[in-house]
Order: sequence, then structure tokens, then C-alpha cells
Amino acid sequence: MEKEICMPAPIDIAPIDIFDLFDETRAFFTPIVRKRQKIMLKHVTGDYSFRIPGSKSAALKEMEEQNLESSDSSVDRYVGQYCMVYVYLKGEDQKRIEEINGLLQKGSKRTRPLQILLDCGITTWQQIVDLEEQRKMREETLHAAEMAASIMLVTERRSADEPQHPCETIAVAVQTILDETVRLTNQVTYLEQQNDMLLERGEYYMEELKRLQSKLEAKDFRIHELESTQEDTDAKAIEKIGLAYPTLSTRLFACAEQIRDFGSKRNAIPEELPQKAIWCGNPEEHNEQVAIEVKYEYYYLKFYRNAAPEVQKQMVKQINFLCQYGSRHNSLNTEVMPDPLFNSPADCRWSRISDKGLRFTWRMENQILTLYDAGREENVKRISRTHTKI
Repeated sequence: MEKEICMPAPIDIAPIDIFDLFDETRAFFTPIVRKRQKIMLKHVTGDYSFRIPGSKSAALKEMEEQNLESSDSSVDRYVGQYCMVYVYLKGEDQKRIEEINGLLQKGSKRTRPLQILLDCGITTWQQIVDLEEQRKMREETLHAAEMAASIMLVTERRSADEPQHPCETIAVAVQTILDETVRLTNQVTYLEQQNDMLLERGEYYMEELKRLQSKLEAKDFRIHELESTQEDTDAKAIEKIGLAYPTLSTRLFACAEQIRDFGSKRNAIPEELPQKAIWCGNPEEHNEQVAIEVKYEYYYLKFYRNAAPEVQKQMVKQINFLCQYGSRHNSLNTEVMPDPLFNSPADCRWSRISDKGLRFTWRMENQILTLYDAGREENVKRISRTHTKI
């Protein structure tokens, strides 16, 4: 039931302004370009790309508001310079790195910022991360020193021979407090902006995850259909050969029959899984006992067939508990999932298979108990974020 999902590259809380870490790169760009770059960095992801819908438009709008009008192509060029450095120093995309090495050898103007960094001895992304940490530490140290200097000034003036007016001392202290308040306010504003940005990115990645999972489910079903079709095709082809060669027909027809038997056994519901049951419901609700049909969807059967024998026994046991005692039996620990689950409808329930984090999803409707999916809790639940205990 577990599938590999190609997730986008991880993002940082805030992209690092690589070109602000070195005097050489700061001197390479004009002041206007640097202002545009700083605005652009507010709207890109941690790998320097406009992956979030509308982020490039927001960057262009902010540049226009600050009279730094720019075009799509120029913004793409600014992003490309950062992205080139990021990809080259990360060293993970070998194809891109080979292309960049070719441009470096030709002395392309596009690679000039990267070449400056290489001349400064920068060869890995970790060096950039370390330099950014050092820069932050220097800023914090400088701020602490300024605060200490302000306090020392007040102390020195108190101890001076000349008498100091109390209002002057208070004014200095108040100004120091105001400066610190402004700094903290700016920091809170920045963190709020970062939080909003991360929430937007989270929603985007959630939609991407849903889309990718839907594609994977469609492919999984398609593979299942193709397997069944291929088995029937193979069997017919072997029978055709048997008709052409009568001396081999007995063996070939037996082989074709084996292929069909294998397919039917694979698609058949295992005998130990109940297909009919008596539904008693929750005892406190005084429901009448009714005969029901038990249906198993593809993903539930797929997990069951691949599960260990002891897990299979527990799955059968929990189905019987569900029918006999209802969803409120302590062993089931049933919950209602209002959000849609992958491989399961939105209004289904999910219950416990075992204490090892295994769950299954189901729904009872029109005297039919349908079991949709089973597996580890995080794999069945996927992106659903809320649930209600019943």
C-alpha cells in the first residue's frame, strides 16, 4: 500500500541571500539590482524557485510599488543566478552541474556570480549555510554591544562629577527601550510574514500531494487491469499454438488453463475472509440483527494478501468484532474521518487492526459492509488532519 511520491525539493524558512555574504558579489551587482534581488528573495522557495502559484506576480507587484519596475524575463534572470549557485554547490543534479561546468569553461556572463564564489573558495552549499549563521551571530552580537553601550552611557553620566538632571537619564533609558521595542516589532512582523508564506506553501504542497496520489492510484489500477488482460491474452496465444501443433496440444492447453487459474486465484477473495455476516450493531442502540454482505475493495485485499499470517488472522478477527459488537467495541477504537482519505470515501470510518499502528477503513450502507483500505496508520490516513472519536 505504500507508494513513493516524488515530493518537491525541501524549502528553508527563508532563502539565503548568497550574494550578500561577499564583498565581491555585492560589488558585482548595481544597487538597483540588489534591491530587486532582495524583493525577489521574499517570494521564492528555499531552492530559489517561484513554485508557489502567484509568487512571481507578487514579487513584480512589490517591485512596481517601490518604483523598481521589472519584467518577467529579468526576474527569471535574477532567480536563475541564485538557482545556478544553489544547484552547483548542492552537487545533487549531475546533469545540470555538467551544463554549468560547460558554461564556466566558456566564460559565460551568466556564470560570473558563481565564478566569483568559486574564486573565493566556496565549493559546497554547507559553506554558504555556515557563513549565513556567522552573519546572524555577528548581527546579534552587534545589537547586544549597542545595548550595552547605551546602558554604560547612562551609568557613566550618573557617576560624573557634574550633577545630571533626572529627566535626561529617563529620556536615555526610554529611548533605549523604544529602540528595542521597534526591533522586536520588526522581528515579529517578519516572523508573521514567514508564517503566512509557509502556510501558503503547505497548502500548495498538500494539493500537489493529492494530485500525485490520484495519479499513482490510477496507475495502480491500470497495472492491475493490464495484468488480468495479459494473462487472458497469454492463455489464448498458447491455445492457438496448441491448435497449430496437435502433438503438443495437450500440454499447451494445460499450461493455458494454469495461467487462467493463477489469475482467478489472485483476484479471488481469500476463503478465510467472511463474505456474509450477521450485523448486530452497537448493543446500546438496540439494533435488530440483519444479514449483510461483506465487500472488499482492491487496496484492502492487496494489503491482506501481502500481510503476515498473524496480521491476516487479526484482520479477520476485527471484522467479526465489528459485525458482532459494533463500531464502539474497545478493540476497534473506531473514529469518523470527515476529511477524504486516499482510497476511501469521505464519510467512512476507520478502526484498529492491532496495537502496532495498523488500521482499516470501512462503511456500512444498505446492508453492505465495504472495507476499503488497510495498512499502517500514517499510510491509510495520509493527508487527513482531523478525526472524531465515536
